[in-house]
Amino acid sequence: AVAEDNNYAKNGSFDADRVNVTELTGWTNTIRQGNSPVKNSNNTTTGKYGLALTDSVDFDCTVSQEIASNDYVSLPDGSYTLTAKVKNSGDFENLSLYIENNGLKAQAAVDEANSDWTTVTLENVAVTGGKAEIGIDAAGAAGAYCYVDDITFVRTGDISENAGNISGTVSSDTAGQTLTIEAVQTDGNVRYTYDLALAEGEQSYSLASVPAGTYEISA
Repeated sequence: AVAEDNNYAKNGSFDADRVNVTELTGWTNTIRQGNSPVKNSNNTTTGKYGLALTDSVDFDCTVSQEIASNDYVSLPDGSYTLTAKVKNSGDFENLSLYIENNGLKAQAAVDEANSDWTTVTLENVAVTGGKAEIGIDAAGAAGAYCYVDDITFVRTGDISENAGNISGTVSSDTAGQTLTIEAVQTDGNVRYTYDLALAEGEQSYSLASVPAGTYEISA
């Protein structure tokens, strides 16, 4: 049986490889800019290795992991919290943890430079359908660095009764493009994004099971 406090992230401490690598076991690299911005490092909170995101040139990358139910371990519907230990410089255009489920991406920004290890938390994210993607987005200037260790992805309870949906309609005279709907907490550091494939005419969108709060909506 799976314990209630099970950590569903695989190789969350980045120690599985036991040697220097640029493709870490259990994780997928997506490099949009840069030479080799993803690697492991001896800069850790526990174990021998942690994740390092840095390059000698400007870089933009994602390190991600898909977590899905299988025959042995299910990923039950519920509210989930993603945490990571982070130490970073401040030269980032974007540095954030995320959970993506059913097309809705929840992100917790790392807003400030931290020379000491700090815990970044993305909490109360609704996950349904037995599948979710977790990861780190990093777009930094040459020489910027982010060290990451001890990632956890834990179910913390049922989806909150205080959660609600942000919905609306979009009218378009074009098809084949993607419109990103963004909802940013005005009283926190979390934002939700949803990519809508445009078709001609009127379409509806919904950002489902968003925690109660005040949001600024943009497209």
